[in-house]
Amino acid sequence: MVAIYADFNARTASDRIRLDPAGSIESLRENPVREGDWLWLSDNDLRVGAQIERQGNEYLARPAWETLEDIAAAGQMNPAELQAGVARLRELLEAPEKDYKRILRLLPVAERVLPNKGFAAYQRSRAMHAFGYPGLALAAVEDALGLEPNHPGFLHHKLQLLSELDLDRAVHEAERLVALDTTPAIVLVGCAQVLALEARRTQSEAAKELDRRIISLADRIEASQDVGTLPPSARSLALTLRGFAHSHLGEKEPAVSAFNKAVEAYPLSPGALACRGMEAYPSRQALVDLENSVKLGILSSWPSYLLAHASLTRRDWQALTRHAQAALRFEPPAGRAADLYEWLGIAEVESGGSLTVAVRWMERAVDLAPDVVRMRRNLQLAKQLAGASRQSASPAWEMQKQVQAAAADLQRSAA
Repeated sequence: MVAIYADFNARTASDRIRLDPAGSIESLRENPVREGDWLWLSDNDLRVGAQIERQGNEYLARPAWETLEDIAAAGQMNPAELQAGVARLRELLEAPEKDYKRILRLLPVAERVLPNKGFAAYQRSRAMHAFGYPGLALAAVEDALGLEPNHPGFLHHKLQLLSELDLDRAVHEAERLVALDTTPAIVLVGCAQVLALEARRTQSEAAKELDRRIISLADRIEASQDVGTLPPSARSLALTLRGFAHSHLGEKEPAVSAFNKAVEAYPLSPGALACRGMEAYPSRQALVDLENSVKLGILSSWPSYLLAHASLTRRDWQALTRHAQAALRFEPPAGRAADLYEWLGIAEVESGGSLTVAVRWMERAVDLAPDVVRMRRNLQLAKQLAGASRQSASPAWEMQKQVQAAAADLQRSAA
C-alpha cells in the first residue's frame, strides 16, 4: 500500500493537509505523486484516503474523512479480541445490506490476522466504491492485486473500476487479459463488459468488429473449464452481452436465443428480461418480461416506455398513466419523454380527467419535440376540447401505432 506520511494537525483553513513536514517530503520522494492522484495518508496510528492537490509548488491532500481507519487500535488487541473482530467482520460482510463504515473499522484487524493478505485491501476497495470514491477504490484493489496478482475477483473488480474511471485503460487491461489462455471465466465476463462499452463508444465498422469479438468471447466463456463456477448472474450477463452484440448487428434470432439463455441462467436478472422483452415487443411474452424487469428494478425507462405504449394501443388509460410516469422518473431523452407526455395527455382526456392538465401534458410534449406534426395536431385537438362547453364524442386522436425498439437501444441509453 502506498501511504504518504502526514501530520493530521498540519491543516489549512480549507481542511487540506499540508505535505511539507519532513516525513511527508521523504515519503513523496519515495512515491512521486501527481495532482489528482488518490492515495493513503498515515501518521502510523491513523490512515485515511485522500486526493492530491497542488497550489503553486506545494502539494496538499484533501482527505476523505469517512475513510479513516484506526490502525494503531488493532495493534493493541490481544489474540481473543482480534479473533472476535474477524468474526464480527465476517458477519457484516455476509449481511444483505453492507455497513461499510463498520466494515472499514475492522479491516486493520483482518490485516493482522488473516493469511490471505489481499482480502482486506479488496474489502477496502469495495468500501471506497460504496462511499463514492472510485479513485480510492482502484488504489485499494491494486493493493490487493499486489498481494495476490492472479485473484479472479480482484481482477474483475479492477476492470469494473477502470470502466468507470478511464475506459481507455480498461480496454487496454481487457485486451491484455483476453490474450492470456489462463484468464478465468469471471474475468472474461468483465472483459466482455469493457469491450461492450467500447463498442458503444466506437462508430460503424469498428463497433461491428467489437460486437463480433464479444460473441466469440461469450463462446469462449461457455466453453471454459470453470464456467460452472460462475455465479448465475455473471453467466447471465455474459449471455446478455452476446445478445446485445447480435442485436447491434441486426441479428434478431441469435439475439433472442442469447437472451433466452440469459434468462434461463438467472431468471431474476432485470437486464436479461428487459432485453428479451424489447427484442420480442409487442408479443404477449415480451410484455410479461418487461413487467417483470420493472418489478426487479431495471434502471432504464425503456421497459416502462414500451409498457405505456402497449397500454395506449389497448386504451388502458390507468395502466398507461402508471407506466408513463414510471418511465419519466428516469429522465429519458427528449424524444422518448415527448411521447410519454403526449400519451399522458391522451389518457387524461380519455379517462375523464382534467382537460387543463391534458393540455399541459401536450404542451410539454410539443416543447420537447416541436417538429413532430402528430403532437402538434393532438395538442390543437386538446385545446379545442378544453374550449368547448361539452365533449360530445371521443376525440379523433392521431395515435402512435408503432414504436421501434430493440435490446440494442437499452444498451445505448442508460435512461
